[in-house]
Amino acid sequence: MYKLDIIADDVYSVIESLTNEKITLVGHSSGGLIAAYIAAKYHCCEKLILEDPPFFASFGERRFKTYNYVDLSTVCHNYIAQKEEKDFVLYYFENQYSWNFFPEKSREKIRRKLTANAKKYRDKYPEKPLKVIFYPKSALEAFKGMNEYDPKFGEAFYTDSFHSHIDYDSFLKEIACPTVFLKAVTNIGDNGLQMCALSEDDVDRLSKLIPDFSVIHLKCGHGIHIEKKKEFLSVFNR
Repeated sequence: MYKLDIIADDVYSVIESLTNEKITLVGHSSGGLIAAYIAAKYHCCEKLILEDPPFFASFGERRFKTYNYVDLSTVCHNYIAQKEEKDFVLYYFENQYSWNFFPEKSREKIRRKLTANAKKYRDKYPEKPLKVIFYPKSALEAFKGMNEYDPKFGEAFYTDSFHSHIDYDSFLKEIACPTVFLKAVTNIGDNGLQMCALSEDDVDRLSKLIPDFSVIHLKCGHGIHIEKKKEFLSVFNR
């Protein structure tokens, strides 16, 4: 079972086995939640860099109106529940929420055609990151590393078991090192769906909890280290 505190303890055990010195710890998305927990509990960091982690929005009732829930978490849940498809990468490609952004009249035709293309590639190159002709290259970035992804991790966000037992307001106050938060563009859909990891109100809440906190707003999506490489790397020299 995937739980934030258990994973954090395991990661810290690795850190402790490698060095006794203070470290710079970086975490992207859910990895940022884990990194923050490690910094708070073990005080092992000289600097903490949080790349757009979904504080506050990804558990409880709020999670139902987030992109992660309707997309990856739900697809993971449905994949585990079914028995027919054994290739999670292909299953996710076929069932991802982003098909809803294609024109309604041609959506299913495009989905079937591109899924067939994806299947041919997966049959030929099952160990390689997915490539699909005519599918946006930027969107395919999400599939890098997906061969190693465990759907049970996404399921933990669907069932709200990953961190619903964590008291963020308490542990975030314990982070003693300088903390830099990289914030992607806030994007709320017309249907109220939160397309981003967290809102500006969430960032403001973080600033009141973490003692030494600064935020850098970047005009890009969730994958800041991919879309804004230069700006991301510059944070390490601040």
